[in-house]
Amino acid sequence: MTVNSWWGAVTKTGPWQVPASIIATSTMGSITLDFTTAQCAHDEVEIRVDCRAGKIVLIVPDEWAVDTDRLNATGAGVDLTPGRRPQPGMPRLRITGQVTWGRLVITDLADYHSERDERAARRAVRDDRHAERRAARQQRHH
Repeated sequence: MTVNSWWGAVTKTGPWQVPASIIATSTMGSITLDFTTAQCAHDEVEIRVDCRAGKIVLIVPDEWAVDTDRLNATGAGVDLTPGRRPQPGMPRLRITGQVTWGRLVITDLADYHSERDERAARRAVRDDRHAERRAARQQRHH
């Protein structure tokens, strides 16, 4: 499976069949692959990332193993949620490739939703602050 994002957003979620190999290329865009309700018949899945000034998010069940030993990061952030509890017999995601001036996030569903909710709350505060400033400017000009 190949997933490409150039200045856009691509999301794969819900029930889907996980192939043995995934190529995810994000150039100034974002890719989200949600494995929480996906069906995986493979012991190991290789995910080759090429992330250039973009973002790739992998939402992984806590009991799946994740290996990032063959991943290269240059001027980039790689966030692997701590506390993973890989279980025998569950799939292993082997992440390879390159993240350059971008961000790779490997998380579980709870942390993903928590981070999303925090971002939404910060946006709401920012939007309220901007609305108050606009209203103050309009009052000064009238």
